[in-house]
Amino acid sequence: MDPARQAETEAAAGYGRRDANKREKLRRIRQAARDVFLEKGYEGATLREIAVAADVAFGTLFLYAKNKQDLLLLLFDEELPAVTERAYKRATAIEGLLIDQLMAFFAEIYTFFAQTPALSRDMMREFTFAGGGIVAPRLWEEVLVTEEYLAKLVARAQERGHVTSGVAPGLAAHVLFALQRIEIRRCLDTQEPDIAASLTRLRQQFELVYAGLAAPNR
Repeated sequence: MDPARQAETEAAAGYGRRDANKREKLRRIRQAARDVFLEKGYEGATLREIAVAADVAFGTLFLYAKNKQDLLLLLFDEELPAVTERAYKRATAIEGLLIDQLMAFFAEIYTFFAQTPALSRDMMREFTFAGGGIVAPRLWEEVLVTEEYLAKLVARAQERGHVTSGVAPGLAAHVLFALQRIEIRRCLDTQEPDIAASLTRLRQQFELVYAGLAAPNR
């Protein structure tokens, strides 16, 4: 093999191994953080315990998360984009009123967060006040993506004549998402979250909003 070509091949192989090693460390850190947070709680867990459980050097944690708050957010940032996309597809599969689509959308979100209610509750609390960090900006981007999906649902409802054209889809989406975030935090703050009851309350809130969004002739 040509020496230059061989050097390129070896460099590519080396990069591939380093990249695979980084992904494996990230996987172990995520799993260790999940296990330790679930066992000790967010407040009781320490970064050193997580590093030991992940079998990585203490300083290695800070390549992936700025602090404990960031590390908690790391448990959610990988899965949330797929969950949000799945929620949107589920909503658009419904040929009904906007409120039915909204409930389908958020039922998917609820299902995801209800898998680990304590972790989800801690994440939402910490994310509310998260500033900077490595992971928080990625989650804020996902918030914007979620609102974009909701705005599309509102815009589609306007096209069908279900929602007045005088409402800005982006503003409506922001209000709807804010209501959902308040309600799901209220739900997860209870000792035994009642997802069905929370979704019922959310629908009632959406019905009030929808009354103001509905086109005059409907």
